[in-house]
Amino acid sequence: MGQEVSMSPCRTAIVAACFLLPVVPVGGCSSSPPPQTGSFNAVTRELEATIDAPLDRAFAAAEKAVKAMKFATTSARSDVLQGVVRARMADATSVDIDLRKVTDGTTLVSIKVGTLGDASVSRTVLDELKKGL
Repeated sequence: MGQEVSMSPCRTAIVAACFLLPVVPVGGCSSSPPPQTGSFNAVTRELEATIDAPLDRAFAAAEKAVKAMKFATTSARSDVLQGVVRARMADATSVDIDLRKVTDGTTLVSIKVGTLGDASVSRTVLDELKKGL
């Protein structure tokens, strides 16, 4: 009644590979810093970017960006390894800018706006910060 179809070993391997290939993991952790344009971290809800500027210049640019956007600065402090700028928008949404020295000429900037991390506003803050460099 039914006809039995046999496949060659080569064809069987190809068919198996087609089903298994999508299962192979291709992502992973990266040790490279985020690009200057910034990448939004879905876990921490922060926009992260590595900028070509020493920490002191990046910190000054962060303070300048907060003032230019007319946010109310609640805290701003830095040392030789890191800087922190905390501010509030007109609707009391928090704006947190963390800076960390990577090398003498590069700084990692992390920006989080609000509790859930607004990617669009974070990118606007980063763009304003880069204008001040």
